[in-house]
Order: sequence, then structure tokens, then C-alpha cells
Amino acid sequence: MRNRFSVALILTLVLATSYFYAAYAAVCALPLTYTIGEIDERFNLSTAAAELAVADAAAVWEESLEQDIFRSVSDDAEADILVRYVFDERQERTTAEARERERLAVVEALSGEVQEAYQQQVAVLEAREDAYEERAAVYERDLSRYNTTVASYNAEGGAPPEVFAELEAEAERLSTEAEVLNAEVAAINDLIEDINQLGAEGNQLISTFNERVSDFNTVFADGREFTQGDYRDGQISIYSFADRDELHVVLVHELGHALSIGHVEDPTAYMHFLLGGQDPQAGLQPDDIEAFNAVCAPEARLATVPQPWRAFFAWLEV
Repeated sequence: MRNRFSVALILTLVLATSYFYAAYAAVCALPLTYTIGEIDERFNLSTAAAELAVADAAAVWEESLEQDIFRSVSDDAEADILVRYVFDERQERTTAEARERERLAVVEALSGEVQEAYQQQVAVLEAREDAYEERAAVYERDLSRYNTTVASYNAEGGAPPEVFAELEAEAERLSTEAEVLNAEVAAINDLIEDINQLGAEGNQLISTFNERVSDFNTVFADGREFTQGDYRDGQISIYSFADRDELHVVLVHELGHALSIGHVEDPTAYMHFLLGGQDPQAGLQPDDIEAFNAVCAPEARLATVPQPWRAFFAWLEV
């Protein structure tokens, strides 16, 4: 009876130890292996580019933590993580957003060109108005002098022949100058009309741009959660990305979930729940590292097993 009890006790201890070791070993069993699965051709992404994107994202974790965390394998059966690129309405929305951004940029650039042309025309107008005012002032002075001289000679009974010829020549010059000044007034008025037309076009473009920005914000500018990808049951699915930088951030984020890491508070951290505040060129942020250590550090792993077994598993780590 005692032998049976001893055997049963030993068997229970072995089974319990095996159970808890399996649970302990499953937590952050590094390195995690990954491979590339399906790539929807509508992404226009080659297999080599998809593999490089995942490798670059994995390097963010490994370089920041100075650990061997992820490893690429070619066999799906050997991979802990299957990375898939799945095209759906999210990428269609991302593509539509990119097109609308391009249209906004065109309208904004055109508005800028019109405003620049407007300012240039205004500068030309101001210079011509200043020149006209100076020339008109000289004309008014000469005309006044001419009229005074003619009135003086008329009061004396007329100008001598040689003076009369000079007065006639001056009268002809003043008449020509008046015509030039009148033509310049007409040209200035035409320029003012052109400027007003440019101003109206500029205002219309600005109004159109503002309306489109408002529409864009209504349709697209919602807080962008990480709906571009997810991690479930050993699979990372990438659904959309606007460019390579965004793909990089999404992959770093989902690799974090593959490590059993949840979301963090810092909006600049890769594991923040919103996309947009991260620097694709930066390494992990303190919140990312703290979240990793909370799950994958030895003391965190030991916390997953009951106290009586912790010393044994700690000894196994040595």
C-alpha cells in the first residue's frame, strides 16, 4: 500500500512538474520562428520585399533588446508565426486616401501658384501706378506752365512768331503725353481687372481646398487604430499600409503581440494602440521595453508557475 502511495505521489509530482514546465516554457519561448505566407498580388509586393520588411521589423526588437528573438524559416510547419498579406477593403480605403491626398496636394499647389502670380501682378500694378503718378505729376506741371505762358501772351495781344512755334510744339508734346497717360490708365485698369480675376480664382481654389480638407477629415481622419494588421493564433495578417514606413510600424507592432505583449500608454511607442505617433527610424521606446520585460524577463516567466516550482525552474535557467 505504501509503495503504491509512493508511486502515485511520484507520478503526481512528475505530471505536475511536466504541466507547469510546459506552461513555463510556452511563455516567451525565444527565438520565435516565422515565415511568409500568402501575399495578395494587389499589394504589388514581392516575396523578397515582404521578407525584408519582416526582417527589418524583427531587427527593431532584437537590436533594442540585444537578444535573438525572431528567426526566419522556410517551412510553414516549423514556423511559430505565419505572416500573411491579405488585401481587403482596408487597403482599398488606404489607396483611396492616398489618391485624395494627391488631389489635395495638386489643389494646394495650384492655389499657391495662383497666389504667387497674384502677388507678382500686384507688385507690377503698384510699380506702374507709382510710375504713372510721377509722370502724371510732371505732365500736370508742364501743362500748367504752358497754360500760364499762353495766357500771358494772349493778354499782350499774341506771341511773337518764333515763340508761337515753340508753343505749338509744346502743345503737341503735351497732347501726345496726355494720350500716353490715358493709355496707361486703361492698361492699369486692365491689370486691375486681371488681378481681381486672379484673386477670385485664388479664393475659389482656397475654398475648394478647404472643402476637400473638411471632406477628407470626415472620411479618413479618424483615430487610426492598428486595424492595418492583427495577430491571431500564430498568424500575423497585414491588411493595409500606405507606404513602407507604415508597413514597418505595423509589423513591429504585430510582432510585439506575437510575443504576448499588449498595448502601452506612450503614443510614440510601437505598442501604442494608435498608429501615427511612431518614428519608423527609431528603436523600441521605454514603454515597449518595459512591456517586453513584463512578459519575457526570467522573473516574469517564473511568475507563471506556483511558488513551490519556481526555484526548480530558476535552477533550470542557470
